[in-house]
Amino acid sequence: MAPSDDNQRIYEDTGVIDIYRTIAPPQQAERNMFEPLSDELRTGRLLDIGIGAGRTTAYLAPKVGHYVGVDYSHGLVRAAAQLYPDSDIRWCDARDMSQFEDASFDFVNFSFNGLDSLDHDGRRQVLAEVHRVLRPGGHWMFSSHNRDYVRRGMLPWQGRFKPGRVMLRKSAEALRHHRNWRHLRKEQVETPEYALVNDEAHHYSLLHYYISPTVQVAQLEAAGFTDVRVYDQWGTETAEPSPASIWMYYDSRRA
Repeated sequence: MAPSDDNQRIYEDTGVIDIYRTIAPPQQAERNMFEPLSDELRTGRLLDIGIGAGRTTAYLAPKVGHYVGVDYSHGLVRAAAQLYPDSDIRWCDARDMSQFEDASFDFVNFSFNGLDSLDHDGRRQVLAEVHRVLRPGGHWMFSSHNRDYVRRGMLPWQGRFKPGRVMLRKSAEALRHHRNWRHLRKEQVETPEYALVNDEAHHYSLLHYYISPTVQVAQLEAAGFTDVRVYDQWGTETAEPSPASIWMYYDSRRA
């Protein structure tokens, strides 16, 4: 079974679905990307991928002319539809978005590192599908784990850690879920372009795709996107490595 298949199974778990029912506010980087586009959004069509239980639905649906939210977890789609009955919420695997016509959206968003739940081949499929459904000049926005992150792949007590209650709590969680960690550590991958890393998400039960911003920009350009802007997790636009930022945000346009 591929890592992306294992990850998809995790997001059907009822306990995980309950976690995503809690509505969190938009990240500052999301605000910094979307707020300057308010006028375009007001009349545009937006495809929101990987919505979970609807965190981005709450923020984006009121801003756009037409909103469609999708996720590849049936359980999360049901949860989002219950929370937002007036929104167009559908099941969809972003690797095959054949239910949508070519150039049918002005904006495509994939939030909270959802793209990183897929392996490299799956990621390339998503980039191709997003390019297909996005109109020329349309915006493609997403976040992704940062391979330059200084604590990438470390356990809480490793490296230069910050002592305190948070570190103790995370250390206790890592010890409780040592079996997951021990199993998936063997499945990690390091290549010149990307890494698949077992991190602390959902009790060390996932492999996530990590990529450096400079490599991600090149990957986007190779897939037919241009004018790439990069933000750290606090919403600051940057062209430099950001070792303190565990994930990065990207805003590009279809060429």
